[in-house]
Amino acid sequence: MLDVEGHYRAVGGAFWLALDEGGRVVGSLGCVMADSGDAVLHRLYVKPQCKRQGIGSDLLLQAEKYARARGCARVLAHLGDPTTYWESRLFYPHHGYVFLDDNRVGKMLDTHLP
Repeated sequence: MLDVEGHYRAVGGAFWLALDEGGRVVGSLGCVMADSGDAVLHRLYVKPQCKRQGIGSDLLLQAEKYARARGCARVLAHLGDPTTYWESRLFYPHHGYVFLDDNRVGKMLDTHLP
């Protein structure tokens, strides 16, 4: 797996894993804080056979809560290649994200929520 400590935790970020009932990883999401004060999401992944069960949504909500607790007003995500990661172009807008350009989305957070 990734160097979670070096890429996320050591720089003030976080990385979450979603596990199935057998303890196997079925999803993941990383988040780092940018110098701009924005939270930037990385590596949102859900195993194909586990999609459409709310796993990605739960991970995203956890990352937004984490960002909000650190005073971030905006969350950003890079969508990657549209032919490979086409599902992300539907997923993020469903959760209130708007396109900033062809490959990036962002969402303003209500910092008054817990």
